[in-house]
Amino acid sequence: MKKIWVILAVALLGACQTVDVFFPQESATKAADRIISDVWQPAGKPVSKEPK
Repeated sequence: MKKIWVILAVALLGACQTVDVFFPQESATKAADRIISDVWQPAGKPVSKEPK
């Protein structure tokens, strides 16, 4: 019975991990600008897919 509690404690501690993903600020800003311009683009007007 004690073995189950140890396994459960290890499993719970292992599940509490944080994954850090690093995005360079400049790339994230450019991507956000493209998304915003795509969303706010008037209907019928073509959207440029080239990065600024």
